[in-house]
Amino acid sequence: MTTLTPMIRVLLVEDDPDYAAIVEQWLDVAGAGRKMALIRLDSLATAKTRLAEGDIDVVLLDLNLPDSRGIETFGALSAVQRHVPVIVLSSSDSEALAIETVRQGAENYLVKGVCTADSLVRALSYAVARRGRTLPTVRQPRVVGVVGVKGGTGCTTVACALAAALHRETNRSVLLADFDFDRGLVGFMAGLDPRYSLKDVIRNLDRLDRAVWTGLIANVDGVHVLPSGAVGGALQTEPSALSWVLGIAVGMYDWVVVDFGHIETYLKLKDQVSDVLLITTDGIPSLYLAKQCLAVIREQGVDDKHVSVVMNHTHPTFASPDDLRIVFGDGAYADVPHDERALRQALVERRLPAETSAFGSAVRTVARRLAGLEVLKTKRPTIFSRFNRKTPLAAIGSSSLDRR
Repeated sequence: MTTLTPMIRVLLVEDDPDYAAIVEQWLDVAGAGRKMALIRLDSLATAKTRLAEGDIDVVLLDLNLPDSRGIETFGALSAVQRHVPVIVLSSSDSEALAIETVRQGAENYLVKGVCTADSLVRALSYAVARRGRTLPTVRQPRVVGVVGVKGGTGCTTVACALAAALHRETNRSVLLADFDFDRGLVGFMAGLDPRYSLKDVIRNLDRLDRAVWTGLIANVDGVHVLPSGAVGGALQTEPSALSWVLGIAVGMYDWVVVDFGHIETYLKLKDQVSDVLLITTDGIPSLYLAKQCLAVIREQGVDDKHVSVVMNHTHPTFASPDDLRIVFGDGAYADVPHDERALRQALVERRLPAETSAFGSAVRTVARRLAGLEVLKTKRPTIFSRFNRKTPLAAIGSSSLDRR
């Protein structure tokens, strides 16, 4: 019998306890005399969280789970850690499904009804051998979605500045992607006249390796930029294509900042997004819409620690911390002050606002909080220090934001 490599860490994602027990028994027998860890979870959400933590060598995945069904399950999970091999365990013997799953990157497709202990162990051994045990397991790419509650909130400006700040503050690879098909302002704000765009990436999905990708992406001061290439809804595409683009990007960048524009686009891809910034202004209509959007996001099961409200263009006399609690409830917040001079000058020069401006400094704080870095001291008190002095930052979560 083929033997497993010592200390293989197998993540089994299976909601059928009876079949999970069978797999556990098979691997116990196969791993006799060897150290092997089997981690069993029964939902896509919990599996994504565990996989993102690293230290997993191979995944055994049932496509039909309580919170996801079909091939979309594979796409959502494999996007979390592209280097970890995924073997599909399915009740369906559909040849078309098997071919499509493997085409999308699955290491193997095993039918539960005919799978045996030997065939499962062999598939695990081959999968780990192909990928190699020296691949990094600590890298945890992050996808940050930026969503405007309505037009005019400065969603794109924040997204562009955030991508630049993340690159500067973390010295990691960053992709700035424009998924806002109505406005498509990322290219303009970044000062680009791009030759290629998201449209070209989607057209080349079937042959999109690193070399092709690099040829389609613009580079602005070290940040890779993927403009939408569409204005006024000109680009109509299926969410699955955008999901593929995100999955490919996560395999190549440490940070992916996506300007979603509308909440609807974000919601279709929320399972691939690590953190979401909800951009609003301090106007009454914007605050109302922000509250509604926040409620919708929470209803979708997104953890509050991964959702932050960013109030853009705020004035010094804006609401007190208690007012914010009344409007939004407990959560994480940041504000970006009104800095008309810096914004106008940047717009004329087709560049981002200066890092030293009030706007740039505030976005830098947001970036450092997302990256889990120490927030640099400024003259402005943080919203957490004024909002709830008894709540430690660690309790809020490393991806929560700080108000500057």
